[in-house]
Amino acid sequence: MNSTNDAPSVDTSWELYYNAFNRCMVQDAWITLAVSLIQVILLVLLLLRDIDLGKTRGTSTKLSSPINVLIFSMTVFNCLTNVFKYVAATSIDGVPMVVFFALSSFCLVVTLYSIVLYSWKRGSPVINLLFPSIKSFGVVFLVVLGIVQVAQLITAILANMNLILVYPAISSDWKLMADINYGLTITMDVSMFAFDLFVVLGYLMYLRAVRTAQYPDIQKLQIISRFGLWSCFWLEVYLGCFILFTYWQTQPDAPAVSTFVYEGVLRIVDLGLLGFVFIQLGMKWALLKDEERELKQRRQRIDDAIAVTNNSKSGFQSK
Repeated sequence: MNSTNDAPSVDTSWELYYNAFNRCMVQDAWITLAVSLIQVILLVLLLLRDIDLGKTRGTSTKLSSPINVLIFSMTVFNCLTNVFKYVAATSIDGVPMVVFFALSSFCLVVTLYSIVLYSWKRGSPVINLLFPSIKSFGVVFLVVLGIVQVAQLITAILANMNLILVYPAISSDWKLMADINYGLTITMDVSMFAFDLFVVLGYLMYLRAVRTAQYPDIQKLQIISRFGLWSCFWLEVYLGCFILFTYWQTQPDAPAVSTFVYEGVLRIVDLGLLGFVFIQLGMKWALLKDEERELKQRRQRIDDAIAVTNNSKSGFQSK
């Protein structure tokens, strides 16, 4: 969640929403911590299975591959985002609160950027097949998005410093930083949204091309495409809720929705990325199963060839 406006407004109409926010924050921090631990364990188990497959195919498995590092990064930094936010909100003194909110914002930026890098890296086999000249554009996009995210992080920290240390006398400086941060948030989320739509287009085009025999039916690419579609859909829901919640938090008046809806959107913002990580772990498991299937088929072909050779030799000797 964007931490720019996590502190309450002086308007008493915010009281119910602020209470809902605090309740969710405590619960979601512990949920994220527990689920993230499970996800790390699952990732380790998948890596161990990958190592076993590597021994079977006679090659070494690179544990520090970009895909593995990015999945681990998403899991850990998403967990730290909610944990630091919880520590900040339970701090009594303003300075530790500002520091931990800044750490939470930093971890969120790292998480989101890891997701974009992961989406690009994982989808590159399909994208490069369909759009071979798009690679340079992707690099430029990643650089620009990184700059926008750094600017968003800085304005979030400045806004929190002003809001927490000056509160309850909310100043015009806070409003300026909050508005700039919201604008950067919209820019970042719309950019990620457009990027995901482009990746979705690539996945859909590949799956359609396979059905019409325009491209070879590569099972690995089909797995990536199908899981990629679910990943993009999940991320769009998350980004939509992220933008909506950020908008609520930058307004002086309480949201024109019930606390039930407010809390539901907040839950998606806090816990939504856990679902995204589970989808990536599912994709990794499916790819390992496919590789295991290919190895079995390869061994079967070798065994069949040996059997045919032995039968031929036996027939020749009997003559």
